Amino acid sequence: MDHGFSRPKEPWELTDGCLYLLRELALNGKFDVFKKYAMKMADTARFDHFKHSSQMRETLMRSLQMIAAEADKKQFRGCVVLFLEATYDKCLRDPAMNTKVAAQDFVIAQCKKWGKSFYREIIRSEDDMYLDQLDRVIAQAEEEGLLPRDH
Repeated sequence: MDHGFSRPKEPWELTDGCLYLLRELALNGKFDVFKKYAMKMADTARFDHFKHSSQMRETLMRSLQMIAAEADKKQFRGCVVLFLEATYDKCLRDPAMNTKVAAQDFVIAQCKKWGKSFYREIIRSEDDMYLDQLDRVIAQAEEEGLLPRDH
């Protein structure tokens, strides 16, 4: 349908569409294709020179959460490390609340998938500079009843 208004797609819109495409491929049995482009997918979080960059990072985090939920641990283990910078440096520090919440949801889902202690160890073994942020997300999630408290 043409409403009399059209414009060329902006590069971020094409990238956002690619994030959705990779998500759908991963969710429909083509995890190998997702894994092939996972590093490029992670790199999209670095783009912040345009107005809608926060929305694209939110799409990234929501897509990752869905992919991680469907993938088995062995498949997704290597991907956890690929998305550390995207998750902790970019999305959890994003000025847009929707992006922060999407990143927090992803982290909480990873804590549930791997167990809080094991997920923390994955993070620590790669770069312990993210541990303070992880601990804050876990503490907030425990306070809100989204994660069980350790006794």
